[in-house]
Amino acid sequence: MYTKGAPNYQTARFIHFIQSKDIQKTIVPKLGYIPMTQMKVERHVDGTIQDQ
Repeated sequence: MYTKGAPNYQTARFIHFIQSKDIQKTIVPKLGYIPMTQMKVERHVDGTIQDQ
């Protein structure tokens, strides 16, 4: 997840929550998204893509 500038407290807490193991294992797949642990590529903030 990207933010425009440094995240405020609430945004940082939300990002931490969404990236937690429990949420990645349960809610993320139910919403139709791929958990971070199953991603095969990584995109950096500058747009470059790297295989994992």
